[in-house]
Amino acid sequence: MLKKEIRVALDIIAHFLVTSLLCVWVYSKTQEASFIVMVVIGGILVDIDHFIDYFFYFKGSFRARDFFTCQYLRSGKIYIFLHSWEIVIILTIASNLLHSTHLLVATFSLAVHLAMDNLQRRSPLFYFLAYRYYKSFDARTLYGGEHFLEGI
Repeated sequence: MLKKEIRVALDIIAHFLVTSLLCVWVYSKTQEASFIVMVVIGGILVDIDHFIDYFFYFKGSFRARDFFTCQYLRSGKIYIFLHSWEIVIILTIASNLLHSTHLLVATFSLAVHLAMDNLQRRSPLFYFLAYRYYKSFDARTLYGGEHFLEGI
């Protein structure tokens, strides 16, 4: 299980570092602290949907070790509704229609987060919600085969 814990820790660190760099870059361009909040929402807080998957499986109890070692994947389902390129498209359109730079910044940060995550998946379609729906949110199919739970 240590291998999985290391992978999860590295993923969290990578998201934190990239989001931190985005915060510095956005602040250097805007001098607006409110934009930093939007970067953090798109780059870090989007991962709240992993908690939703966790609680679908564990029904209200929480153990950090189970969460950080992705034990909720034992449910055989992977929803992560906020990890969706469709949401990026919708938010991009909304930010343009609303002339909202704040929403655009959050959307850009979310897109960076998804791109980082997408690099770890064997299918480039993984982070399309429609694709996961088409595959019945089946973790075995989406992660690729019989051994997707190895290391968990």
